[in-house]
Amino acid sequence: QAPQSEDKDSISQWIQNLQRMNQILTQQEQRKSLFQEAAQAMQSQDWQKAIELWTKVLEYDPNLAQARFNRSQCHSHLNQWDLAKQDLLQTIALQPDFPEAHLNLGHAYYLEGNAALAKQHLQKYLDLAPHGEHAATIRGVLQSLEK
Repeated sequence: QAPQSEDKDSISQWIQNLQRMNQILTQQEQRKSLFQEAAQAMQSQDWQKAIELWTKVLEYDPNLAQARFNRSQCHSHLNQWDLAKQDLLQTIALQPDFPEAHLNLGHAYYLEGNAALAKQHLQKYLDLAPHGEHAATIRGVLQSLEK
């Protein structure tokens, strides 16, 4: 609400507050737009463009677990497993109960031959999503890793 007095300091502070609120709203809209663009790039399988856009989203908020996870998926599609693992580890640090992050990290470790870490994260996926889309397959993978 606008100040009722003609006090220049009050009016000046009110204007500054409006400008700050406008800046915050603009940044939120920009982030939302970038998020949508990045999702569209993934849907179009333009993995490199999606990585760039997810990176910009994360510049606004580095604690968005979903954006980190999505960027990891793009890295995976480009066989950039070290970068994918970095994002997945950060995703899990931000949101420990993110089943798909454990699934994908387990898969990355499996591909590099690290059976112990693969089992750990694949089991965590099953613990979090026992009836998940990939649960039956993961049970089979875990059984094969026990042999």
